[in-house]
Amino acid sequence: MEAIVTVNTWTKDDKTKVIINNTHFVSPGMIKNVTGLTRNYYLLVGSKVEVEYFVTGDVIKDELICTKDNTIVKGVEFELSEKLQEYAMKAAFAD
Repeated sequence: MEAIVTVNTWTKDDKTKVIINNTHFVSPGMIKNVTGLTRNYYLLVGSKVEVEYFVTGDVIKDELICTKDNTIVKGVEFELSEKLQEYAMKAAFAD
């Protein structure tokens, strides 16, 4: 897993991507599914990430086939920092 040092967001044509370590362009939906975060992505700094990409020949969706390695994110895993885990616990028990 790779340590998360920087997190930025990028929006174009009403589509937003979260850029992790200036390398991985991950959708907000993927981050929400794994971490529960829907904003304040900077909280991921200090956590760790593992990004899996489609490779040439993989079926992306229906009949859409990947034609270039390591450009489209297939999945993402996070190992959350203690700080982010504490925020999650506080949020879970907030009124």
